[in-house]
Amino acid sequence: MSRLFHSVVRPLGTEQTPGVFLNELRLMAVDGTVFDLPDTEVNARVFGYPGTRPGTEASFPKALLGYIG
Repeated sequence: MSRLFHSVVRPLGTEQTPGVFLNELRLMAVDGTVFDLPDTEVNARVFGYPGTRPGTEASFPKALLGYIG
């Protein structure tokens, strides 16, 4: 998933796109979402659990999806 993300993600705006640049700096945005996955050994191994407060455990492995534009 990470290789796919890095192979296709790129800035979409050009120098001709209104609002893309501010004082010659490209404006960027980062967005993402998190999905709860079924609590299986395979999902836990592949995706892991999020960090929690000491003495507590997360209920489900999480899949993190992000966008940089």
